[in-house]
Amino acid sequence: PGWSPRSIVSLLALGALIALIVTWLLRRATRPLQQLANQAEEFGRGQNIPPLVESGPREVSDTLAAFNRMQTRLNRFVQDRTQMLAAISHDLRTPLTSLRLRSEFLPESEDKERMQQTLAQMEEMLKATLSFARDDYSGEATREVDLQSLLQSLSDDYQDQGHKVELKAADKVIYSCRPALLRRAIQNLVDNALHYAGDAEMTLESEGEWLKIAILDNGPGIAEEWLEQVFKPFVRLDSAR
Repeated sequence: PGWSPRSIVSLLALGALIALIVTWLLRRATRPLQQLANQAEEFGRGQNIPPLVESGPREVSDTLAAFNRMQTRLNRFVQDRTQMLAAISHDLRTPLTSLRLRSEFLPESEDKERMQQTLAQMEEMLKATLSFARDDYSGEATREVDLQSLLQSLSDDYQDQGHKVELKAADKVIYSCRPALLRRAIQNLVDNALHYAGDAEMTLESEGEWLKIAILDNGPGIAEEWLEQVFKPFVRLDSAR
């Protein structure tokens, strides 16, 4: 026999009810996984994130719990290594100061001058290491900043000190970052440009979904085989060192 209107309506209502239930179950199962993906992306960028709520089906909650344990272990590992680095650098300052004082009593000679230059370089390296450890341990929070204003303030500071540092930037650009660490990274590049070239130019460009900050100078440049090595911490290209 043919379908009666009441049977068709009942079948459609049952189908809609089943579709709603399936949709709700799928959203309940996939929502924690989406949160996991977002947290993993933020954690990979070095942000401090709270532990995930271990909810959802058993398999999903077990995955979230494993991620929370991994995050805790990695944070503890990084903090321990950073504290050890800071402690070693701090302890080395005492014998370094002692050597510097003893060098003052040596007779004037070329060896004394070179020794003091080496000690001064070591002090600068220790300062840089302690600064890195303090910044990393402080756990600066990520927030939105105007990159154009950040670069302009950095350029103004250098110009107030008598350095030739110019800025070519587009309009206001809002970006989510850790501004103190970003400023320190850019400042290191500008310092290198001033040291080896005498001047520097900063540019800020927006290219689709990307932002590009460039530090330009007219220095001697870097050999192609060293372009990847210079991104490692404390690498120096001077073969004498």
